[in-house]
Amino acid sequence: MNTLNTSNESKTSRDEEIRQLSSKIRRLKKSADRIKSLSSKKVDVALSSLSEQICDIIELKGLSVSMLLHFLPTLPELVQKEISRKLEDYFYFHPENGKKLIPRLITTIEKSHQSCHAHLLCTIADIFAATDRKKGLPDSLQKFARNILNTNDTDYVRKAKAIEVLTECNTYSCIPQLIESLGQPLKAIDKFENFQFIEAILFALKNLGGDGILRLIMNPFSTEGNSQLQSKSAGKSKVEVEEVQDALKELSQDERHILLKVIDLSEFGLPFLPMVQEALASQDKWIRQTAVNSLSTIKQKNSLERIFQMMNDPAPEVRLIAVTALGNFSADETGEHLKTIAFSESETPEIRMNALYALFNQKNSAALENLWQSPAKDISLNAIGLFAMLMPKSDGIKLLLEKFDEHTADAADILFHYLLDISLPDDLAEFSTIYSKLNAGEKRNQFFEFLHRFVEKQAGPNLNAAIEKLPPAERTAISILIPETKA
Repeated sequence: MNTLNTSNESKTSRDEEIRQLSSKIRRLKKSADRIKSLSSKKVDVALSSLSEQICDIIELKGLSVSMLLHFLPTLPELVQKEISRKLEDYFYFHPENGKKLIPRLITTIEKSHQSCHAHLLCTIADIFAATDRKKGLPDSLQKFARNILNTNDTDYVRKAKAIEVLTECNTYSCIPQLIESLGQPLKAIDKFENFQFIEAILFALKNLGGDGILRLIMNPFSTEGNSQLQSKSAGKSKVEVEEVQDALKELSQDERHILLKVIDLSEFGLPFLPMVQEALASQDKWIRQTAVNSLSTIKQKNSLERIFQMMNDPAPEVRLIAVTALGNFSADETGEHLKTIAFSESETPEIRMNALYALFNQKNSAALENLWQSPAKDISLNAIGLFAMLMPKSDGIKLLLEKFDEHTADAADILFHYLLDISLPDDLAEFSTIYSKLNAGEKRNQFFEFLHRFVEKQAGPNLNAAIEKLPPAERTAISILIPETKA
């Protein structure tokens, strides 16, 4: 008896749900019909009201979205688009609620107005991404995705979703179109949506064309790349493969370089390692330089060995970045090598300085201290300065002031550069005392210049407070030394 009551209650609840839904659908259709007769000025107001009705239906869940999709193609274009937009928004945040709706969405996109296609395709892509993806998507969606890629009135975020759909449809024939689509967004790669779109294309190219196509992006004549592409393209016609190869040859050297920088900046660098490896052998030194930097961030097996090899590159620009890249590895792995480079008098000053900065990046105090002994004064003094920056502030200041006292006057510029970097307004008292004890001469003049730069850099309430704490005599001296400062 209880089971029967429960069944009746369930049926009653279901009937009530359908009744409410039918009522809301009828109301929506009436509102949609009225829009046809409205002037352009009143359409926006009507759409706003209509938008609320659409949201009410979506939030009913159950059969609501399925019925909404069923009626969507029968409604005016503006209403179709508004429903499509709301569905896209809803399923972006709740894709798990739409897993059973993919067949209905596919039927609807085929019957709906063209202006709805991008929104509905994004909805399908978001929902599908929340499934196990075992079945893939039907080929019938290819034409919609490719049309969206070709339109000028669709943003790159939605075009990226269209690319996801093409990948899930395993559409090999779209590869030339994807390569061609790189052109415009590469011209404004600093925009996030352009960057994201390029990433989506690169992932799609890898999935559809394998590692070979990544190599061919960097070098369309790569023997290994062409061999890998042929293997991945088994079963494809010769014409299809040649179309892909021809499209790759159309990429300019600048475009190849920018694509490599996308990999360098991407948080997903590892899948594109073959692209980086091919770029290391490029005839363009700037491409090789970027590839070395990418290799150091990917840190895959043999990455370090390849970077060591690039230290022998004929272009100093490549060797410069290779040295910097070594600083991204641990001191145990590259510390000794960097120290050797910094000591080497056969290397350029820029490369030796980069070796110092790389050691600093490793927080390799021991190697920097060892480099104090370098016969090259610039290397020695910068090693001292970088070492001081790794110390507690008070110890670093003490070391730099000691070295200023020990060295000749020509060391001041470098040492004071680091002293300015680590000092704060509350160090003024110590600096004032040191200045007052210096004898007249070049070092006193240099320290005066340092004080002037220090006060300019630290100007503000904290410095004013530090000046107020000075003894009257020192406060007066600071006022005289630096008249721009209000003591």
